[in-house]
Amino acid sequence: MRPFVPAALLSLSLLAGCGVPVTGSHLSTNRAPVQNFFQGLSLASDGTLHKEASDLFTSDEFDAIDTAHTGRLTKAQLQHFFETQQDPGVNLGDMPISPGELAIIGISGGAIAGYLTFVGTKISSEVMHPGKSRPVAATGGTPVSLTSDGLTLAATYQAAATATDSAVVLCHPIGASKEAMVDYAKVLSQYNVLSFDFRNHGGSQGGVTTGGLLESHDVAAAVAYLKGQGNKHVGALGVGMGAVAALDAASAGAGLDGVFSDSAYTALTDDMTRRAKAHHFPLSSFAGQAATVILGLRTHTSPNHGDAINNVGNLSRTITFFTQMSSDPNLAGNSAQVLHDASTLPTFMWLASGKGASTLQLDPTDYAKNAQTFFQRAFNQ
Repeated sequence: MRPFVPAALLSLSLLAGCGVPVTGSHLSTNRAPVQNFFQGLSLASDGTLHKEASDLFTSDEFDAIDTAHTGRLTKAQLQHFFETQQDPGVNLGDMPISPGELAIIGISGGAIAGYLTFVGTKISSEVMHPGKSRPVAATGGTPVSLTSDGLTLAATYQAAATATDSAVVLCHPIGASKEAMVDYAKVLSQYNVLSFDFRNHGGSQGGVTTGGLLESHDVAAAVAYLKGQGNKHVGALGVGMGAVAALDAASAGAGLDGVFSDSAYTALTDDMTRRAKAHHFPLSSFAGQAATVILGLRTHTSPNHGDAINNVGNLSRTITFFTQMSSDPNLAGNSAQVLHDASTLPTFMWLASGKGASTLQLDPTDYAKNAQTFFQRAFNQ
């Protein structure tokens, strides 16, 4: 679908909603089949409608139809009456505003619809095409390949120095690659670690990003690979979109024992709205909603189905840890607190005080301590 087709449709619908009324239509064109219609009129056994039994007409209205003054109306008389009645439609003269004002409302509505579609298309494009990070040669571990929805994903598997049957999959943020997770791998070096490039990122195949929805399939593929390597316990550490995708995969039954969620946005619409505000677009909340809808249309997905706030509440076995910087320009408020409160399973939270390049870089000591303690708990160690 071309990006501006929705704009035309929205504009036309708004104009139609405020536009020309239909007049002169007959009631008979909209009524139910005649026999069903008569069944609801409480006709007498002789098939006529008695005046004293009718709640349909006032006495004067009944007499006006009953020209023979028999006190009864036949089916033919009733059918003729309803077929000849006109639907008054909408009389512009009775409306509280003028036709000119209606036209202005229609045109304004069309303009707003066009604006929201333009902005929504721009913002959704930022998510769909974040800019592929150039593949970087692995600095450690073994290069491996994963398959997700028919796409080949680049990945690196690094075994722990001491043999273990526990592993963690690292899920990078949007616009990054597995190389952005090198420091996280060092924090969790006591486990087998799998870092991978999401679809449409780094060295992986794919031409579109969906903000976490289809990326959850990539996480599931990574978990399946780790299970296939003999790991009995598997957890995930994700940042931004990576955290959202990990939570979605856990909710869908990927088999994750724990998800360490760093800087996950509560819902894709929140992220879209934040992007609109960053561009100083007017009507940012509406623009965020429009961008989410347009992303779904352009990618043939239902993006809100991958919202973290919903997936956290649907977890059946996965414990969670939520963290973020207390001043994070990439999040709309305290998302970690919102997600923490939405969980029905054991969950933990820590806010790194301040603002920095990442939560890990802002406070590496406490970050490492929290991540290591969480996965020990998740793996029952």
